[in-house]
Amino acid sequence: MGHFFSAPRVALARPGAARGILLGGNLNLIGRAVGWACPSFAGAILFLEAVDTEIGQIDGILTQLRRAGCLDGLEGVAVGQFIRSAEPVP
Repeated sequence: MGHFFSAPRVALARPGAARGILLGGNLNLIGRAVGWACPSFAGAILFLEAVDTEIGQIDGILTQLRRAGCLDGLEGVAVGQFIRSAEPVP
């Protein structure tokens, strides 16, 4: 059996439950993999975080992942911190 850990809980955007391997990390790095090694998140819970990434860039990377088929079969999404990502980077 795998290892489990406890994390602070927040309100869900959509009620329900998801089960799967937690995969992901920095959104910019995941997006860069598309085109040479499209990561497959089928059956997984995708964890995302970013630093200094504008809203439009976040939308673009997520759209790229979706159109490339990388998100097909995704079980759920866990959102981490998006540090300094609400405002344009100076």
